[in-house]
Amino acid sequence: MAGFRNVKQYTDAWEAGRSYTGYSRDTTAAALNTSPFLDLSTIGGGPPANYYASTPLTSAVLDGTTGIYYGDNKSPSRRYLTHWSLTGQTAGWAGQYYLQDILLYYPFFDGDDLTTQTAINTVSIPRYTSGDGVKVYPVCQSTPAGNGSFIFTYVNQNGVTKVSPTNFVALSAASVGQSMVASPVATSGSNIAYAVLADGDTGVRSIVDVTVLSTIGGLFGMVLAYPIASMMLPEGTCEAHQELITMKAPPPRVYDGAYLGLLGRLSNTVTGSVLLGSYNFIWDEGT
Repeated sequence: MAGFRNVKQYTDAWEAGRSYTGYSRDTTAAALNTSPFLDLSTIGGGPPANYYASTPLTSAVLDGTTGIYYGDNKSPSRRYLTHWSLTGQTAGWAGQYYLQDILLYYPFFDGDDLTTQTAINTVSIPRYTSGDGVKVYPVCQSTPAGNGSFIFTYVNQNGVTKVSPTNFVALSAASVGQSMVASPVATSGSNIAYAVLADGDTGVRSIVDVTVLSTIGGLFGMVLAYPIASMMLPEGTCEAHQELITMKAPPPRVYDGAYLGLLGRLSNTVTGSVLLGSYNFIWDEGT
């Protein structure tokens, strides 16, 4: 078991008070499209909304204390997610969800600019620094015209610069905060969570540039994130619960400074509705 040599050490951590429970309460004000995945860090409630608003095209990190809260820093101890649950207020919240550590973002690429837009790397990913397992998605920052396609140059998990295959944006329109990427075919409703990388690549360290091949419209950011857990919410108004010790071992580590947020694909439009989340963490003795 990651971080613990046996089950007794795990239970001892609970009994010694080395645990914390955090919560999220995401509230939608505007109607959201159902096909694209939604970055729930961008909508209101608790934690407060994140707008990915900083210097255009320049790499930036988020303050981990403003995401789903998991307690203060624990180094040299190691913190792990052990349980999490989601419950929606209405049926539309049913769908697939990823709990992810948002590592780095590049804001305000122009979806109307067909020239190559160069990213400025002033900071690097602070965690999972090899890039292995790190995903990328374009997040909508202002409403696009819809559809379109793009490619992006990136540094992969081996430090090699690669160019992605064409990623399509199969949307008639997107809401702010939604992932705009579709599968590698321009088919409406085929939206996936993360952008497609070159064959054989398992992750991304940084973005070099982005080229819009056919007009997308609006503005979008490129987000690098590491999904630490995933869960299906089969019914929007019933709780879905996952224990990462017995149901999906091993429990993932949550590093000091991590910005935790949800990425989910809703099954139906939700407006003025709430999604509740609960997250339990424990940490070892630091030896």
